[in-house]
Amino acid sequence: MDRPPPLVNAVYYPSWRVYKDIPPSSLRLDKISTIFYAFAIPQPDGSLGFLDEYADAQIDVDAEHGCLDALARVKRDNPHVRTVLSIGGGAGSGAFAQTASTATGRTAFAQAARAWVHRYSFDGVDIDWEHPATPAEGRDYVLLLQACRAVLPSPQYLLATALPVDPSVLGRLDVRGVAALVDHINLMCYDFAGPWSTSAGHHAQLLAPPHLPSAQSGVQYLLDRGVPPQRILLGIPAYARVFLGARYEGDSFQKSATDDDDDDEKEETEMDYRDVPAEWKQQGVLHVDPSRAAAWAVVPRRRGKGSGSAFVSMDVPATVRAKAEFVRRAGLGGLFYWTGAGDAVETGESLVAAGFDALHGY
Repeated sequence: MDRPPPLVNAVYYPSWRVYKDIPPSSLRLDKISTIFYAFAIPQPDGSLGFLDEYADAQIDVDAEHGCLDALARVKRDNPHVRTVLSIGGGAGSGAFAQTASTATGRTAFAQAARAWVHRYSFDGVDIDWEHPATPAEGRDYVLLLQACRAVLPSPQYLLATALPVDPSVLGRLDVRGVAALVDHINLMCYDFAGPWSTSAGHHAQLLAPPHLPSAQSGVQYLLDRGVPPQRILLGIPAYARVFLGARYEGDSFQKSATDDDDDDEKEETEMDYRDVPAEWKQQGVLHVDPSRAAAWAVVPRRRGKGSGSAFVSMDVPATVRAKAEFVRRAGLGGLFYWTGAGDAVETGESLVAAGFDALHGY
């Protein structure tokens, strides 16, 4: 009997984190199997461009010029780590629809992706088209994956794609056909609540009542449509969402800091897990609901912005361990984190380490 593939514990590394002195080498590399580099940007003619040429290819980082070569060095120094070029992203997907709409565009895109893979020693690519907006774009998306797989054959190369749990988006796609082409479906199990919401809520809960989004509901949608469970990586946010003025789930909140505040005086409504104050995670302040694998804190408003509280939704090691156990029980392929650079690597509270250890039964 064939042994199941090892469980994946992957992270995204966004190039802009180098400006916060978080180079690729600072990741928890002993607990990581795969690094997705974010992002290359698709162009209308099918070529790929830098998101930030200075960060990607010029800045001095880890004795290299640019984060791309720095990541290649990480791979050389850590042979167990696979690296994957992520293309697109929330702000970089504008050209996908045009590029994918013709065979010429798809071929050019696939060839460009292959060239970047070879230039920067990647093991494959991740298509992060956010998101096909029509059924026709959904069909083109699958054709684009086919074009990529044709020039990046398995098992020599990895092919991945990032998808949301939103059934209105997934419904435009032949997800079973997608699963037949890719090694990993990176299911983005976060941002279930945020500044766009009508009330404060948990933004990355594993389980929830049927009327609320959850990681489990997204996984079940894919399984019900024939996606093999081992293709699915469950996404974990290494960042907190802060609902200003809210005291509990479902409470109203202030959408953002006031417009007349200076940028450096505005309260944060999103922050890396590594930047979450220690007092927010203390016993009696931090709450964990094991039935939902959701964690939250209710904390005083920061920076003297009046009275009141803020409801903070985040993952913590306990919820990550619960999600890893869910992955094991469901036979999924593993976990990934947006972002590895947001993790609390140096505090003993690493989400990435908690997930890795739970996946492997430590």
